[in-house]
Amino acid sequence: MDVSPWRELVNNATREEIADAINTVNYHLGEESKFDYQHGFYIEAISRDMVLLPEGWDNRLVHFTAELSDQSYGVKGFCLEPHDLCVSKALAGREHDHVFVAELIKAELVDPQVILSRLQGTILWTPDYTHNKDLAVKRAVDHVKFVMRGASD
Repeated sequence: MDVSPWRELVNNATREEIADAINTVNYHLGEESKFDYQHGFYIEAISRDMVLLPEGWDNRLVHFTAELSDQSYGVKGFCLEPHDLCVSKALAGREHDHVFVAELIKAELVDPQVILSRLQGTILWTPDYTHNKDLAVKRAVDHVKFVMRGASD
């Protein structure tokens, strides 16, 4: 599971503060941490500068609160709206990202037409993105269309 430190999204945190927050999350909850061994999954903190998202993603965040019975406080968070998550994963283009997007489409948890629409809209490219943007979008669109053809069989 990827997370981004809240203060990165709501405050004007410095790069150093963001890096410290990311390192703290990764140390306590990351791969091969005690948390990973206890729960069977890990959390990887990421920076907003690492993620490609469609315009308007921040207005579609899904808010959740989890009350923890063994603690005197709850946990609050914001998750990417599923279609925005699929856009980001499709643009990343790694094998596990393609599998993730395909499974959400096949399970009808997302509408592939919404994903395509957002892919063909404005993408908020990170400042250090150096690859061919048009090619990245084309590959992402092609993958979603390929999954759509298979899902309709």
